[in-house]
Amino acid sequence: MKIHLQGRQTKTGEEYEAPLPSHLYPPLDAWLTRYRPQVCPHPSRFLFPNSRGDARHRDSLATQVKAFVKLETGLTVNMHFYRHLAVKVVTDAGPGGLEAGSQLLGHTSTRTTARAYANLKAEPAFRAYDETLTRLRQGRRPEKRRGSAR
Repeated sequence: MKIHLQGRQTKTGEEYEAPLPSHLYPPLDAWLTRYRPQVCPHPSRFLFPNSRGDARHRDSLATQVKAFVKLETGLTVNMHFYRHLAVKVVTDAGPGGLEAGSQLLGHTSTRTTARAYANLKAEPAFRAYDETLTRLRQGRRPEKRRGSAR
């Protein structure tokens, strides 16, 4: 399964397509077969239709997601938070994660991602530096990183 957005649906005007992780298949299947028909009894090509089968307005969906998260967790988050979270997760995985974050967000340039999320790059870089120093103090060689020429 993939998610596909037409260029007119994205900020950059570029089409966006990405595979959905398989762990999302069961909840997506439950939504489509069990819950969506209760929201919209009409056939619809939209994942989150309104009661008439048209695309649910994004502000309406955002309000509902925000209310649900607040109810379940006590946290107040907006929809843009999930973009920040995605980039944080991949940048925390390693200093090279900014490229992956750029692709996740559909940015046409990593410079766009770097400008918006530059503060996220420092933590994994310092963590890698600290791990390297710890290994050197212990008399061990630093681990070879992908792409290094050793």
